[in-house]
Amino acid sequence: MKFFAATLCIATLAFAGASHASNSTEGGYITEFFIMEDGQVLFNVAGGRTTPPACQGDGLASRWAFNAATPAGQAKLSALLSAYALHKQVVIIGKGACSDWGDTESVSWFRIVN
Repeated sequence: MKFFAATLCIATLAFAGASHASNSTEGGYITEFFIMEDGQVLFNVAGGRTTPPACQGDGLASRWAFNAATPAGQAKLSALLSAYALHKQVVIIGKGACSDWGDTESVSWFRIVN
């Protein structure tokens, strides 16, 4: 049982590390929001990021997207608006795909820092 738990922990950390390394921002401040009528949210984060996926539009490297028409998306929007209002930095981890908005990488998860 301990071996299984240790293996699961290592696999989880390896997956999380690979995800973070492939599509992410460094800590940065949210600079603007776009909330579309269908519930999609687009937002920009100032600061560096890793190479965006091929679907990311030219000049849009700092933009991210998610669907706020779902309970999970509403939680993301609430947390991001709080970070924006409190002037906190965020670290975004992307999905490596533009599944929510055709030319903008979708958010997998994020954390609020400082």
